[in-house]
Amino acid sequence: MAPLVRGGPPVTDTAVAALVSEALLHHQAGRLGEAEAVYLELLRRDPQHAEASHLLGVVLHQRGDAPAAEIHIRRAIDRSPDNPAYHANLGLVLRAQRRLDEAEACLHRALALDAKQADAHFNLGLILEDKGQLEAALESLRRSADLQPQYMPTHVKIGDLLGRLDRWAEAASAFRTALVLVAAPEIHNRLGDALMRQGRLDEAVASFRHAVTARPTYAAAWNNLGNALHDLGRLGDATQCLQRSIELDGSSAEAWNNMGSLLQTQGQLDEAAAYFQKAIDLAPGLAGAWNNLGGERMTQGRIEEAVAHFRHAVDLDPTFSTAHSNLIFALDLMPGAAFAEQQAERRAWYGRHGKHLRPSLHHANAREPDRRLRIGYVSADFRRHSASACFGPILRHHDPAAVEIVCYSGTEIEDDVTTLLRDSAALWRSTLRIPDQALCDMIRSDGIDILVDLSGHSRGNRLLAFAYKPAPVQVTAWGHATGSGLATMDYFFADPTFVPQEVRRLFAEKIYDLPCVITYEAPSYAPAVDSLSRLDRDAVTFGCLNRLAKVTEVALSVWARILEAVPGSCLMLKDRALDDAATQRQILNALLRNGVAPERVLLRGGTPHVDHLRAYGEIDIALDPFPNSGGITTYETLWMGVPVVSPEGPNAASRLSAAILSAVGLNEWVAVDAEAYVSLAIDKARDREALARLRATLRGQVAGSVAGDPVRYTRAVEDAYRTIWRRWCAGSS
Repeated sequence: MAPLVRGGPPVTDTAVAALVSEALLHHQAGRLGEAEAVYLELLRRDPQHAEASHLLGVVLHQRGDAPAAEIHIRRAIDRSPDNPAYHANLGLVLRAQRRLDEAEACLHRALALDAKQADAHFNLGLILEDKGQLEAALESLRRSADLQPQYMPTHVKIGDLLGRLDRWAEAASAFRTALVLVAAPEIHNRLGDALMRQGRLDEAVASFRHAVTARPTYAAAWNNLGNALHDLGRLGDATQCLQRSIELDGSSAEAWNNMGSLLQTQGQLDEAAAYFQKAIDLAPGLAGAWNNLGGERMTQGRIEEAVAHFRHAVDLDPTFSTAHSNLIFALDLMPGAAFAEQQAERRAWYGRHGKHLRPSLHHANAREPDRRLRIGYVSADFRRHSASACFGPILRHHDPAAVEIVCYSGTEIEDDVTTLLRDSAALWRSTLRIPDQALCDMIRSDGIDILVDLSGHSRGNRLLAFAYKPAPVQVTAWGHATGSGLATMDYFFADPTFVPQEVRRLFAEKIYDLPCVITYEAPSYAPAVDSLSRLDRDAVTFGCLNRLAKVTEVALSVWARILEAVPGSCLMLKDRALDDAATQRQILNALLRNGVAPERVLLRGGTPHVDHLRAYGEIDIALDPFPNSGGITTYETLWMGVPVVSPEGPNAASRLSAAILSAVGLNEWVAVDAEAYVSLAIDKARDREALARLRATLRGQVAGSVAGDPVRYTRAVEDAYRTIWRRWCAGSS
């Protein structure tokens, strides 16, 4: 309960004074029934006794009877209208009844009578927080702390409020001040959370350890310690902490949910799903658990279930922008989802999460059309990842005379690719746990001319920062670019196959065509094309080395038809998700339901990338998944001499392979629909000599195209930057 404000006129009558003293002794000892009885006796003797009415109201408030409390405190005010404590405590009673405007007015009246009431400033802060006026609430709380610096709860509340404002460094400072006053485990726990949100994981671990050392049964702190250790990659220690949290409080849905996330990180998908489900059983309204269960289902390729779970998470928490982005990502994998549905969901995301933010309407960038441009790239995937394989070549091959690169990195686990990309940048900024508004301010301060989103709605995106419009020109491209839905995103780099003319009106961005939607640069360790394929044998091996999440039931059923029509053929699938035995069973059972015996299926798990590339030596024809086609995997497949059969699907995510094949001169490998896809695969499998010739020349064909030449492709990108920059300089977007 909020602190009550003391006050009242001196009492002169001896008998009444004795009753007041008796009542206060009961009251201060928490014997509220006895205190109430004495206050009533006081009022029987002196119905005009203002302080007795006031304190009786306080007792009734403490006992949960706010309406009765209001009556008695108002009587006290009638008898002593200039007593600030009466107005302050009436404000608390009105707050309990959610009559916040009246409550605020009472606290302002109390402070007008006595501006030095620390408790009144504190309680005004609580009321302003209830009304959503967080900055004003913070100001009131800070005034309270100035007047009463030794009152620990005020510093804790300031820290909590700063956390709600995403000002975690200031929140940590407030919690440290509180700890100087009282070294309570709850405050250590709060400090650990504030440090963790700043990315100061080692310090957070130390703070959480202080909490559990002071109170070994503190389940919530064990849970938080486990999360911090998880983020540090110390999975064994994290497991022990989360298990301890669950042992102490088996009803904590958060702990079960977090244990599921840890198991998911370790690839134990079925076990993770069980923990997520337990969290949901304990707390059906826990949106985070539904979101995580959706992610687990998506990893296993169970896209319809994933979409349903993400939708439910968003329904439970309409402000959960990450779950909404996950829904959008999953819809790209959803069979039957078309451009209109997908772009409508993106616009809904912006309307719900980004539209209320205030975009920057003025930018101080010099409108000089031919000057060197400062390009900002924003991604959480500046590491070895399929996304960086798309945009990395562009960063590395930029002409430094034409552009200067600034990278805004949300990458949590850095590697050798991170180092390579950092060396390409003039400035490298970590964005880990930096609030969106602060990131916007950083970008504006850096003077970025063109800001490029490299994530779309994939994990770690910073689209809310783009909603503030920190740069004069904003582009979404490459990483997982299928349209953002943001009114503040000016351009989407694509190509005519990836986004046909007839659907461009559905996009929030203006489409700018490049030679291909993405380019490719083969790694230096890429093996030579393996000429010892199965082409010299009787059987043909079809294969797909894309993420298993892209391999839908519909795709498997179509592939089964192809295998049935090509005698002796087999199918190879390879992805790290297939390290999981349950996932293997799921795939084999799905194919068996479509008539494919397990002995015709080759399942391969995760391997180092060089070995992954060598695996193409076992494949004769690659089958592109759908509705979400390959991207970098398609380029890798072609580079290793394996042609790809791809359908031209109903949305951008289903047309990426078709765009690549068109850009490198392999249009004849693109099918217009599923029936044509089946026929094309069968026909190509029959012409063994043509396959052998193509296998020998395919790498050169890719390298000879603009799409497959990252240097020429980057020059085209720089031309695009110059064109859209000149448009802005001329006053148009």
